[in-house]
Amino acid sequence: MMEALKVIKQFRTITNTFFFYTTLLWLMTSNTLADELTTPEFTGLFSASAAGSYQKDNNDKKDKENNTDSSLTSLHQQDLRLMIDGNNNTISYELHSEIITTTQSSNIQNNTPGFQNIFQFNDMKYQLIQQQNNSTLYTGQIKADRLNIKANFETVDFRIGRQAISWGVGRFWQPTDIFGAFNAAELVRDYKTGIDVFNFNYYPNSFSNINLVYAFSANNNSNIGLRYAGPVSESIYLSLITANIEEDMIIGGSLESDWNGAGIRLESIAFPSEHNNNYQLYSVAGFDYQFENEWLLTTEIHYNNRGANSISEFENIVSGKHFQAGRLKQLSQQLIGISLQKSVTPLISVNYLWINAFLTRSQFYNSALHQLSAVYSLSNESDIRFTFITTTGKQVNNIGIPQSEFGHIPITASFLLRMYF
Repeated sequence: MMEALKVIKQFRTITNTFFFYTTLLWLMTSNTLADELTTPEFTGLFSASAAGSYQKDNNDKKDKENNTDSSLTSLHQQDLRLMIDGNNNTISYELHSEIITTTQSSNIQNNTPGFQNIFQFNDMKYQLIQQQNNSTLYTGQIKADRLNIKANFETVDFRIGRQAISWGVGRFWQPTDIFGAFNAAELVRDYKTGIDVFNFNYYPNSFSNINLVYAFSANNNSNIGLRYAGPVSESIYLSLITANIEEDMIIGGSLESDWNGAGIRLESIAFPSEHNNNYQLYSVAGFDYQFENEWLLTTEIHYNNRGANSISEFENIVSGKHFQAGRLKQLSQQLIGISLQKSVTPLISVNYLWINAFLTRSQFYNSALHQLSAVYSLSNESDIRFTFITTTGKQVNNIGIPQSEFGHIPITASFLLRMYF
């Protein structure tokens, strides 16, 4: 019986792969469609970053014997994103490739698992170089981050291939972004990681749409989601979703509105419990408010049943399939995030982000991340960003398991230069 199931899963993976690539190839090489496309537009983005980190000593004397020595690490990374886009009234396509090179010098053990994108059945990546020289690691790779074609009609459109899907409405956390969300502390969000999907949209009117997404995954599971988004009134916007992700049935939605000049967001999903037949919740509530002096305040409260609520629960969370697949962005159940941002001058903007995680079972314990960022605009197509991060909380134990949400993250200072051409 088990052998039969393996054969069925392998057949389904092969079928998905064959259907995905052959359909995409046919669409991109069809003479009829090719004749309708305009001359493609070429754009490039060059990014160069340098970061230095210091692994601080554990401030808990009880855990001193389980903690690694303090040490420094540095990371230099260069990214070149080459983008080709073409479109007309009916057909459009995207092809984005990335060339990434890194140089990392480190004496710190990296206990963070390498997440696999479960919504890509082929990473479409080629390793150019991977060389270790003493404590320095040199890597280089090229990968396809967008490869898709889209057909537009009067009330429907569909896009097949590698693309970005964004369903969430949160600023730090996005529960309804079930096909992959940004990390809360991720400031640069120009391009979301592409996934391999068939993406169908129906537009009942000018203000609402129904979106069906099927992911061609390598995990042998049917990952499919359906979303409705539209206005309920002049000031309330609603979304509803249902999905089957990694054999989990998910339902949820979001509400966006405003009150006394503040933007208000509620976003939540329900999913089966791993321990009983009940459903668990992942919910976020947030608001935005801009003061008269132009400071923008953003606040969100995070609650997720799948997260840990005591130190002893972190080991099960880290070894669980949701964290290993990158679907669980935070280890803890309860967090609060607050950011303040402002354009100080027409060329300079600053952002301060504070995220605090709470553990309340057995005993109260908290861990915090502080992130200060400043951006200087060099021109309309380029800028430079400085970011400083510091954290509080317990570090990892002697087998590399985090003992708090942020304590294992080192003190980090980084520069990032970005230039479009």
